Amino acid sequence: MKTKIGSFLLSLFAGVLFAFAPDSLAASPQSFIRFLSPADGDYLQIGEEYELRWESSPNITRVYSAYSWHPNSFTWIMNDIPNTGSFRWRPSFASGFLMYIMILGYAPDTGEIVSDARS
Repeated sequence: MKTKIGSFLLSLFAGVLFAFAPDSLAASPQSFIRFLSPADGDYLQIGEEYELRWESSPNITRVYSAYSWHPNSFTWIMNDIPNTGSFRWRPSFASGFLMYIMILGYAPDTGEIVSDARS
């Protein structure tokens, strides 16, 4: 079964990750993280392996990502991993519905959290 990646409201995961971050959460212009893949509209096949890829500013050292079917729940894909620019993931969910996926980056030098999402 294939699941389509859908657009996402960034606030879904922001409140959860804020619990792990310092008080300063406003991103400065030099801090960023951006998904490279999967792309908006990609279909994911259950059991197939996919590479999540992103680019970020050099000060982003830790990365988090999660997926959701609706705004009231989410499942971590990766949680507090080093910023390597990619992560291999094999979806194990069974749904034909639209899925939302998000990536968050943490910059310890400034305490910033930056994010990007895919649909």
